[in-house]
Amino acid sequence: MEFVTLSMSLGGLGLLLLGMHMMTEGLKSAAGHQLNDFLERSTQTRLRAALTGFGLTAVVQSSSAVIVTTLGFTNAGMLRLRQAAWVVFGSNLGTTMTAWIVAIIGLQLNVSAFAMPLIGIGMLLKLLFSKGRTQHIGLAIAGFGVLFFGLGLLKDAFDGVAEWIPMEQLGTADGLGIVIGVLVGAILTALIQSSSASIAIILTASVTGVLTPLLGAALIIGANIGTTATSLLTTIGATANARRLALIHVIEKATTAVVALILLVPLWFVAEALTDGETGRTNISAGLALFHTLFNVLGLFLMWLWSNKLIRFVERLIKQPERNSEKPRYLDNTVLQIPAMGIGAMHS
Repeated sequence: MEFVTLSMSLGGLGLLLLGMHMMTEGLKSAAGHQLNDFLERSTQTRLRAALTGFGLTAVVQSSSAVIVTTLGFTNAGMLRLRQAAWVVFGSNLGTTMTAWIVAIIGLQLNVSAFAMPLIGIGMLLKLLFSKGRTQHIGLAIAGFGVLFFGLGLLKDAFDGVAEWIPMEQLGTADGLGIVIGVLVGAILTALIQSSSASIAIILTASVTGVLTPLLGAALIIGANIGTTATSLLTTIGATANARRLALIHVIEKATTAVVALILLVPLWFVAEALTDGETGRTNISAGLALFHTLFNVLGLFLMWLWSNKLIRFVERLIKQPERNSEKPRYLDNTVLQIPAMGIGAMHS
């Protein structure tokens, strides 16, 4: 039984990640260079930049893709640090859409009933249209179906896990269980490089009874911290601006996580009350999705108050090379891999 459960869990996780990848690549390819133009035009104020980050992440379903793209623009000097920071802050809120999609659609309906048609329709579009955006849209649709098919497998697998793993003991309000939950969530996200996938796994485990509400909330907090691994890896050998943005991302995530941990019980109480959680475990996924949204909104509010000081601190901490220095200010290997960014960096 354990072998079957493990096999289904691995298969479900693989399909979940594959679906995320197909959706992201399909939507990015369909957008083409317009994504780059859109970022440049829509980041003139911090509100517009935050809304841009939120909207792009909600559509692409990958904060990592949006943040890495933003890092590339910052690297090349095509986005100012303040603009890029607010795209990242908005992107963090955009990841909450994944939780709502999973909670409302993926765990409340029979996913097989529409996952298979989505896969079939998407792949037909991919095969029948060899040119234009339709093939990329088809790939994204197929990825959406694969994602939900993987969720179905995970849900079935976690039904068995709940019987032989004593996770209830970690779900108490004591400090040890919460700290373990945060660490596990962070490590899981860092390993699979997708907070959206991590949150989907956490919600699925919670709704099947493997995780208690507070432990699920702690895992979600950890998953948000784990997203910083992608941006940190991207800045290896990068320019000063990109390293500044990555540090801002880390500090913002860490600050939001600390505040969310301090307010863990009251935030969960509000989320549970608003989602009618007392009726049973069937609403725990919606409660966790709302909890995820609440503390990310709180983080955005904190950055609205504190971002100017944070940006000035990071600018003092990480210095730009002198203009007469031999070190490039905007060019690095990451930028040079994309001709449009390389050209833009040359003119910066």
